[in-house]
Amino acid sequence: MHLTEQQVCTLLQATPATLSLYVATRRLNVTRKRTLRGLVASYDQREVEALRKELHEDQEFIQKRFGNGKSSSKTVEAEIVDFEFDSTDAKGMNSFVPTSAPVIERLLTLLEGLTPSGYPTVAIEKKLLLTLSEAAAFSGLSEAKLNQAIRAGELTARKDLGRGHRIKRSDIERYVKSL
Repeated sequence: MHLTEQQVCTLLQATPATLSLYVATRRLNVTRKRTLRGLVASYDQREVEALRKELHEDQEFIQKRFGNGKSSSKTVEAEIVDFEFDSTDAKGMNSFVPTSAPVIERLLTLLEGLTPSGYPTVAIEKKLLLTLSEAAAFSGLSEAKLNQAIRAGELTARKDLGRGHRIKRSDIERYVKSL
């Protein structure tokens, strides 16, 4: 027996966007037929029931593991990520993200682990050369104040072509002490 999109959304207690996500991630198959009304999507009832059971088991696992307390989903997801470190990617970095996490949170978790061009991130307090915005964050002064100090000659900075100013961390520390 085939179900309509609305019936599937009701059974799974999901929105049409979530249903589209299940189809895109191949957790659920859809059959589309052209009718007089346009394209009509239908879903196999057995597949929908299997997905419903899988989602229910995920929910039971979360309730057993973390209880029925009224904690935010971010707390639960963070605990799940901390709890299940079982898969690593080619670089040895942890790549586990629970499938029960909302899509945006999963993407953010994955993006936080990435760095541009594969270079490791360095904390501002360990950098020798700082950009103007990093210098502002490091010193607690505004970028406008730092620009003013550079123009007045109170703070030495070098101008990188097309990349703004680069300021030595030691020069920033010296300037802040002189205030």
